[in-house]
Amino acid sequence: MVVEGNHEIEEQARGGIHFIMLGAYIAYNKSGDQYKWLERDLANVDRSKTPWLVATWHPPWYSSYKAHYREVECMRVAMEELLYSYGVDIVFNGHISRSMLMKGQIEFIITH
Repeated sequence: MVVEGNHEIEEQARGGIHFIMLGAYIAYNKSGDQYKWLERDLANVDRSKTPWLVATWHPPWYSSYKAHYREVECMRVAMEELLYSYGVDIVFNGHISRSMLMKGQIEFIITH
């Protein structure tokens, strides 16, 4: 499956870190391939061997820059609980240079 930027939806485990790349501009609802893949992928991570879960996608869900708020609100509503339920530790996004800690659990790093 291809997402923006011609990258595959993929995961990579490197030295105790499990990386997940998601697409914000493809189907992300619970019946979509990306959501189903993410749910299976997260369920298969052995946190005793891979203690860090890192996710990335382009536009940020949280930012004080309001111009992109509606751009990804539907993705946040569809996928946020899944990321929290599996304890994703950190998220990297693009657009704006800011860092925001949400709900005291996931650190969102947003770069331009």
